[in-house]
Amino acid sequence: MGASISDLKKALNGEIGMSADLDSLGSSFFNGFLPPMWVKLAPPTEKSLVNWIAHFDRRNKQYRDWIDVEEPKVIWLSGLHIPESYLTGLIQATCR
Repeated sequence: MGASISDLKKALNGEIGMSADLDSLGSSFFNGFLPPMWVKLAPPTEKSLVNWIAHFDRRNKQYRDWIDVEEPKVIWLSGLHIPESYLTGLIQATCR
């Protein structure tokens, strides 16, 4: 995400050529939609760009806290990419 935004800034400043992907990224930003190049990297959603970014930040914070602190006592299941996998692993660990 960061690299594509950086490339878009460079293309808008004329430092690099504007590709179709960068043009699509700029149009998506202007219209408030999730860019197609990011859609394939994220779980399916109907959220607008602003709401998707807020959701992404909350998900990232949950993962960061999980890595840096410890496994959380309470999990925000909607913030997981595939919550079913976590629940399956939790059931398997409990059964052991």
